[in-house]
Amino acid sequence: MEKTRNVTIKIDRTPPITNASAVDNSGAGYTFGTWVSASYVNISFNCNDSLSGCNTTLYCIDSNNSCTPNQTYNGTPIQISDEGISYIKYKTTDTAGNLESVKNRTIMIDRTPPTIIITSPVNTTLTYIQAGMNLTVAYNYTELHPKNLSLYLLDQTNTPIKVVTFNESNLSNGTQTRTDQIPIPNNASSGYYHVKIVIYDSAGNEGSAIQYNSVIITNETFDFYGVTYYPNGTKMNGTNVTIEIYQLPPYQGPSLVDSLSCLSDENGTFNLSNIMYHDTLLYKPIIRHFNGTALDYIGPSLPMLLARDFRNLGEVKFYLKPGATLNITAVNATNSSKTFNYMIKDTKLGYPVAEYFTPNPELAVSQAIVYVPADRNYSIMIYPFDSFPMSYDLSSLSGKPEQRDIKFNCTQEWKWVSGYAKYNGSANFTNLTIIAYLLEPGNMVSKEHPLPLNMGLWREQPKNDTIDATTGFFNITLPATPNGMKLLLFANAEKNGTYYGGFKNITLTIGGNDTTINFTLHELVGTNSILKVEKADGEIVNISTKEFLFNLTNANGTPVKNAHIEVKLDYTAL
Repeated sequence: MEKTRNVTIKIDRTPPITNASAVDNSGAGYTFGTWVSASYVNISFNCNDSLSGCNTTLYCIDSNNSCTPNQTYNGTPIQISDEGISYIKYKTTDTAGNLESVKNRTIMIDRTPPTIIITSPVNTTLTYIQAGMNLTVAYNYTELHPKNLSLYLLDQTNTPIKVVTFNESNLSNGTQTRTDQIPIPNNASSGYYHVKIVIYDSAGNEGSAIQYNSVIITNETFDFYGVTYYPNGTKMNGTNVTIEIYQLPPYQGPSLVDSLSCLSDENGTFNLSNIMYHDTLLYKPIIRHFNGTALDYIGPSLPMLLARDFRNLGEVKFYLKPGATLNITAVNATNSSKTFNYMIKDTKLGYPVAEYFTPNPELAVSQAIVYVPADRNYSIMIYPFDSFPMSYDLSSLSGKPEQRDIKFNCTQEWKWVSGYAKYNGSANFTNLTIIAYLLEPGNMVSKEHPLPLNMGLWREQPKNDTIDATTGFFNITLPATPNGMKLLLFANAEKNGTYYGGFKNITLTIGGNDTTINFTLHELVGTNSILKVEKADGEIVNISTKEFLFNLTNANGTPVKNAHIEVKLDYTAL
């Protein structure tokens, strides 16, 4: 009889269990499915099987969570360094052949900080504000998973006086444009302040932007008050009194800061109270009276006044005159509307009585309604985008309330202007340049803004302009318009260190012939100087010449700055 034997049968129907763990490049533990700003994340697997034991662990990595585990884990940590979202799938078999279900983990790496740009306020165009008001801040940011964002108003020691914070529930992904507000504390002192924005993403990356000295808090105010009258001295009820407040940013035209208005009462009196004051601001009073919606009377055309001068005016009496409404539009060659900037000057006073300038074509106007006294003469300049400036001399107003429609035809064509420039009948110059200036109404030119040189490059079939310093011959390209482009030409020549010059007026009209003119040059007086002129290809050239300098001083000998200067020159006998 065979002896009894004991046989051990091991049955394993339980699949193994594999656990994944991770650390980042600093050695800190990483939580799967969260964003981290790290150079890499190392992943390790630990398998447990209490019966037959773990055999092989397989894994795979991709960015769309669709791969099948097919790589063998050898015990060395698996390193993932790609930015973005990565998926790792894994499973293990035991020695009994049991197969673990596929598991997956998500790794999220972001090393790119958010970007942010403050568009307002900026230190090139200051924002003036009073304590207790809300400061509007406009900005753009780009971030796929923003965590929080804070707006700071900082004093000159970079100490926050107010912070406004938004969490991720208030922030959107991607590229965003936002406008938010910072309440100015009631006890904020007058002075310059900085605006700073800090944004963090979910991985802890930081982006920031700051605009230093972009905000001026001013707690000074003053009142502007007085009486308005009809031309015959009767007090005028219902007169609109407006104060426009401007700043002068560097290298830019006036920028509107604020505007306040009120109506005169039955006694003609008005009072605009608590007007914001700062030494750097300019103030422009505008006085108008309307019969329904139509202007009938208007106050004098006044320039922008310095802050201290305006604040100290005291009671002001305004005697209104009949007013005119100017409706200014512009069209191109197909009679479609054209956008433009504009400036209107009183030809006798010389300074602008109305103007609008923007460097952005999308913000330019296609129509301008301007109110002016009806007993004056005006020069109207428009600056169409992609065209030369155009002018109109308005000298026929009736002196009574009226509306005048002024339409500019911005069609232009090129003309050849040729001739000779000589001194005592000969040339043989070392250098010769013909510079064209737009002749504005009132026969004014702006020395700093000549037309470009060599505009033949802008013809439909580009061709260089010709200037021969040896013979004095020139053949240059200039623009013509339907109503006539009025230009002042300045011929500037140099020979052996001596400078010569001459002027000519010219009007070029569409449909007219090319023009021939000759210059008789004369020796220039003054001190050596440089004229900077742009060429049609964008190059800036320095032209040596002579200029006569005037030094302006006040009664105590102190130099006068920012003066408006006009010089009359009679060259008809040249």
